[in-house]
Amino acid sequence: MEHLQNRPLKIVHGFDRHPERDMSADLSAITNKLEELRGKGFGGVVSNVSAHDYLRGEDEWTLLEFVADECERLGLRFWLYDEDGYPSGAAGGRTLEKNPDFEAVGVVLIRKAVAPGESVRLPLPRGHMYFLCAALYPAETNYYFYALDTTGVHHFSETYYEHQNFLAELAGKTQPDEEQTDAPADGEENTDTENQTDGQT
Repeated sequence: MEHLQNRPLKIVHGFDRHPERDMSADLSAITNKLEELRGKGFGGVVSNVSAHDYLRGEDEWTLLEFVADECERLGLRFWLYDEDGYPSGAAGGRTLEKNPDFEAVGVVLIRKAVAPGESVRLPLPRGHMYFLCAALYPAETNYYFYALDTTGVHHFSETYYEHQNFLAELAGKTQPDEEQTDAPADGEENTDTENQTDGQT
């Protein structure tokens, strides 16, 4: 049979103390749990001191020491897991209890989609002091051109010709309804082509 040292470990987030019962009952429950895991083929446990009354009560340390001793007796490996809470460093809130200035300061990106012409007000997230800056990024659309109308509202256009027609309307000029193209009108000469081919055989 494969040696227990090569078996996977079971993560157990703390063996908790149950104040309503005697300590011996908690110790017995730990032994039963470890024997159960060993019987299922686990090579040991990954655990940590209980988050209950974290780092304040002696009972939790007693349980953790007992887990380590029982693992050694049963031939199981014991890995010490890190602290209460994620990410590491908070120590279940104890790090900042007497040293609030130790709290990390960072920059957070806040995104919010808004419609054209819409006003938006963003409240400061909890724990944040002020906004550093704001930037406007257009949404992914087929609009490539835009301009303000006389009321201060943006007008968006999908083509250059639609955009030019809108600008002409703002200026009070009359534009044909049909879409403009780069093709010459009937009877006009394409002088660009003639210049390019002049003198060629």
